[in-house]
Amino acid sequence: YKTRDVGNGVIIAADGKLFWYSQRGELALVKPGASSFEITGNTRVTQGSGQHWAHPAIDRGKLYVRHGNALIVYKIGT
Repeated sequence: YKTRDVGNGVIIAADGKLFWYSQRGELALVKPGASSFEITGNTRVTQGSGQHWAHPAIDRGKLYVRHGNALIVYKIGT
């Protein structure tokens, strides 16, 4: 996929969804398709400091995102 809607970063997948964490601090929920995708939700990681280079992790319905000295947890499952 190519887009200017979300910056370069890392992607992690769970339950048929993609979670895209960009180097600009954007966090997007993406619904993938065969040749395109749809951003179904987004937010900006503002807590913490430094570069947005950490890889997110998913465990037991929670998405963990580290930014510097901050760890942010998002509930993504039921």
